[in-house]
Amino acid sequence: PGFGFSEFFQKEFFQLLFQNNVNIFSELNYMQKIPFIPYFEGVSIYKWIGYELNALGDSYLQILIQTPLSLDVAAQSGEGEVKFWVKSNSSAVANAVVTLGEQQGYTDENGEITFPNNDGIVEVYKFGYKYFTSDLQTITSPLCLEINQGIDDDGYAQSETFQINSTLHNSSNEDIEFIVEYEFNEEELILQILGEHPAVIEANTSLELSSVQLQIKPIDSSYQMPSGKVIPLVQKIVEVNSNNILWQHNYNIKIIAPAFQMSQLEWENYDLVPGMQSDFSFKIKNIGNLVSEAVQISFTSSEDWISIADDMIELDNLPPDSSATLCNQMIISENSPPEFWVDIGLNIEVDDLYSYTESISVPNSNFGYNNNFESDFNWNGDSSWQIVDTYAYEGEYSLSCRPSDIGYYATESEYFYFLPGMELNFAYRYKMPMYGEDGFFVRLHRESKIDTLIFLGAGGALPSENGEKGYIEADWNQYNLNIQDLTTHDWERGELFKIDFLFSYPEKESGINDYYNMPEIGIFIDNFQLATTGIVDADTFPNATEKIITLYPNPFNSKLNLKIDSNNDGKVEIFNAKGQKVDEINKARNQISLHWNADHQPSGIYFIKWQDANNTVTKKCLLLK
Repeated sequence: PGFGFSEFFQKEFFQLLFQNNVNIFSELNYMQKIPFIPYFEGVSIYKWIGYELNALGDSYLQILIQTPLSLDVAAQSGEGEVKFWVKSNSSAVANAVVTLGEQQGYTDENGEITFPNNDGIVEVYKFGYKYFTSDLQTITSPLCLEINQGIDDDGYAQSETFQINSTLHNSSNEDIEFIVEYEFNEEELILQILGEHPAVIEANTSLELSSVQLQIKPIDSSYQMPSGKVIPLVQKIVEVNSNNILWQHNYNIKIIAPAFQMSQLEWENYDLVPGMQSDFSFKIKNIGNLVSEAVQISFTSSEDWISIADDMIELDNLPPDSSATLCNQMIISENSPPEFWVDIGLNIEVDDLYSYTESISVPNSNFGYNNNFESDFNWNGDSSWQIVDTYAYEGEYSLSCRPSDIGYYATESEYFYFLPGMELNFAYRYKMPMYGEDGFFVRLHRESKIDTLIFLGAGGALPSENGEKGYIEADWNQYNLNIQDLTTHDWERGELFKIDFLFSYPEKESGINDYYNMPEIGIFIDNFQLATTGIVDADTFPNATEKIITLYPNPFNSKLNLKIDSNNDGKVEIFNAKGQKVDEINKARNQISLHWNADHQPSGIYFIKWQDANNTVTKKCLLLK
């Protein structure tokens, strides 16, 4: 379907919600209308501005934009009272509302609350968490494990050693024979019990369990764990006679490590040519949670005719959330090709322990990155992204995602840097289920933000009443996505970014969407290109190209006038917001005025691209009906 006005209205809603953190329903409802008030007289616009659209009764309703956390609730009955513990991911949850029958109260800073003993349904609620409900008997245990020394919330580095200590309480009138069990990944964690745990706890008593010493496995005996990784550890108190789990505590051990992000590549001269020496600089940021005290960054080139003046740069100290600017020089041989795209490799060594590899792709002038998937595909990501010979736009092969199990499968490029007019092009064909959410996203990552450029895939329709299954399919189509116009970011020349493909496969139906065993269905991508030879917004980058095209009126209703200040012959191509070409107009030599009739196009943003032998310029316009 085309992009109508409702899509722009909805986009404003989600930008306010997710980018501006406006999460009160009534505030969202009114703020999303403000940008469209100037177009109130449009036939399809007044209803969106005028209607209240308060579909929900509570105008102060808060919309939670993060996935709600689960609550772990346990109880222990004593003489005349019952005590509750409320936790989430092993951390106490304070100020949670706990209801037992007719009684209600808030948990304290330790996530605890006590009521007079009473049977009934237990309900626990706090904003940001999943609602919890259970009968009291299900969550009540005669034993309670109190953690005296637990896991540091800040986390631990690899090789670091620490301890946990706990006390077991028995509120019953019987002695209980028990064992303590631990579940963890032995490839990541070393666990040692310091002594022997007691085997019996007497009625109405408490006893201390033996201390447990833990160590995160060193890199040389395990693997380099990423910053923020969580290692789960489960401690169980198991009754010997019944083999029932009387109490379970889940620990989450967070890894602290360096992690790096590149941004803002700047050149002395962006037009790189053979025989040139060009200074460049870029920023490196420690986005991890561990201080990097000795950082060595070595540079390599993918081509013999490109060299880097300083093959290694050292930094003494790079704390978390801090940046450093690195300066170097690229030396281009006289024997280099006139057009090239070269990869500059960065190998980052930290404290003689951690090693990271990044790559920045560098074009000269307007020459672009191209992959037709005829030989290789070396992006980082899931192996389900494969080169296949089922279909090809050109040549024999294309790229497709062939997962065997449900999930979300991503593959990510190396770093590219932004130049005015940068355009992402690819050919795409598909055969996808009519119903469901299968499909793939083309996304752009820059620093900590992600923009979805386009989603292509299943129809997303609701299942038919008779249960019939079907497909939507299309032969090869070309997509042209202008990076500047399809993102909400104000771009600067030299900003670093990555492209990724994310395939969504949330539900599997045998014989319908078994992508691993049904080669003819799925999405297929070919002739992937990233270049600066396409759309250049002359309003944003006035120095990048001449302002030779004028559009009026803008916004327009159905007829758009084009004035082209060029005596050359050429052509005007019109693209919709999905990058699909919807029309083309040829211009004769010395012709100045053209007209585009958009009667058969839906409301939305369109890109008017003028191209002759000397220039490629694009202007953006808005069609409102």
